[in-house]
This record gives sequence, structure tokens and C-alpha cells, in this order.
Amino acid sequence: MAFDELFDSKGRAVRALVGNESEDGSGAWHALVTDSNGYLKAKIQSIGADLTWSVAQTGMTLTSPTINGTIATTGLTMPAFTLGGLVAGGNQGITNLDYITFNGGTALSSTADNLQLSILGGTSLVGGASINLYGDTHGSSSLIIFTTTDDISSYITRLIITGHVATAVATWSSITHTGIVLSGALDVAGQYLTFLERAAPGAGAANEARMYAIVDGGDLTDMAVVFQDGTVDIFAQETTPLDSPIFTQPSQTEFKMVMEKPHPGLIKFVAKYPDGKTFTLKEIQYHHPTKIAANIGAEGLLPKDWLIENTEQIATRLEAERLTIEELGREIA
Repeated sequence: MAFDELFDSKGRAVRALVGNESEDGSGAWHALVTDSNGYLKAKIQSIGADLTWSVAQTGMTLTSPTINGTIATTGLTMPAFTLGGLVAGGNQGITNLDYITFNGGTALSSTADNLQLSILGGTSLVGGASINLYGDTHGSSSLIIFTTTDDISSYITRLIITGHVATAVATWSSITHTGIVLSGALDVAGQYLTFLERAAPGAGAANEARMYAIVDGGDLTDMAVVFQDGTVDIFAQETTPLDSPIFTQPSQTEFKMVMEKPHPGLIKFVAKYPDGKTFTLKEIQYHHPTKIAANIGAEGLLPKDWLIENTEQIATRLEAERLTIEELGREIA
């Protein structure tokens, strides 16, 4: 195609687009072609090397283009587009994504079963929490590992769940659990439960009993259960004082058992030996005002610091405990 200079009826010079002679030596001329709407149709054809646009092109629509090779550019901004096939990353990365959404059944996976997939909450393992998923033939064999940082920004493994086994094993490390509720039986599987001495927790909700370890007033440990009305049953005591009559008295020693009521909130069942020494076999504490009032014949008055809670007060305390646990959960989240 070419331009030819012509003059209109008033003698003004104008430029007109005309067909040019073919370059193949045939003597044919390229004709100008229009579509059904009268618009000029044009075809861009590469000659020799690939066609290069040296200026910005705007407002153009490419229908089903095929792009081969490498696009050498910087600052390329892609509008919204739909993939028609897989995208190969070429061992590169994608940064600064806002979010990714998946369709149902979509999987985020490694390219082989001997690899691992890591999801980091920060820029590295010490930058925040992480989840590490290991392939089935990886050296760590299908492990799931959860890590978080400690107070000096070192990462600590908090939970490991084993894989490639019929029954997985979950191993917790440096973890304190708050508010666990079981939906099935607790099987200690030949292990044991450890109770750390603590203050009396107070009564639980209806149909609940709370078991705990408590110091006995000296330096020994007792096991206790508190029931829903505040009654405390101290059912096991550490009997290690060397001067205890159960050590110093011989076998077959007869003793009498007496009930002692030091005050209306406490009943003791005590073994009295011939030499006057005693050994407490069982102790029951009462904290509900109705039961304290029913316990007559006590030797003294209630201690000033003795806990007294009625049913309404127990319910109020339990609600406050629940709200405290919920607030702690929100702070952690």
C-alpha cells in the first residue's frame, strides 16, 4: 500500500491511500478491500525477521493469538485473563499476591512424592508460624509439622503428626492446652496422668466433678475431688512423715476410728492409736451454705477465709471462667 498526492476540485493537495505493485515481479497490483460496513481491511505481514512494534499500541484486540518464545519486558501489567492450560513456573516465584481462590476439589501439591510443601506465616521459619507437609516417600515420610516462634524469635516444633502408618501419633511440644473438651473416652494407653498442686478450683457445673492435687496444709500432697455443690472429698493423702503412727506402730495394732468436726465446713475420719497419735483416713469439706448449716455439733467456727458459694454464685463464677477462656482465645487468634 502507498499514498498518492492528488488535488481536489478547489486545487487543494490531498493524500490518498492506493494499492501498490506486488513485489514478486508479477506486475499485479494490491487492491484496497473493504468489509460489508465500508471499513478498510488491512493485513499486517512479517517480512524476514519477526515484526517488532517500536511504539505503544492501544485499543487493539488480538483474537486467538499464538505467542512463542520469551517476552522480554519489564513492568508488564496483565489484565484479567483466563488460563486455557497449565502454567509452568520454570522454577521461578510469584510475589505480592493478594489472595488465591480455588474451586472445589482443587489441590495444592508438590511435583513429586519425595518433596515437602511448606506454608510460612512470615518470610522464613523464624518469621512466624509454618506448616510443613512431607511427601510419602520423603525421608520424613508423610509427616505434618507445625512450628511457631518463641519469645526470642527461634522456631520451635509444636506438633508433629506421623504418617505412613495405620494409626498416626501426634506429639506436642512446649504446649499448654486450654479448654479441651473430649467427645470420647480418654485412653491413657498404659501411660499416666500428672497432677500439679494447685489451689482448690471450686465447684464445677451440674453433673461435674473436678479432680486435682492440693497441698495438705504442710508440705505434703493430697488428691481431692470437688463436686457440683462445692463438697470436697480428699480421698488420697501423701503419708510420708517418718513419725506417722502407721510407721511407728507395729503390725496388728488396734486403733479406734473417730469422726472429728473442727468446724461446720470440715469432717475428718481419724484413726486414733493407743499412744494418742492420730492418722487422718478421710477428709470431707463443705462449701455450700446449706450443707454447712446442716453440719451440727462442730467444735469451732468457720475460718474467716473459708469459701462459701451457693448454687447461683457457682453459676456466676463458671460463666466468668468461660468468658475468660474465650477472651484468651481471641487474644491468641
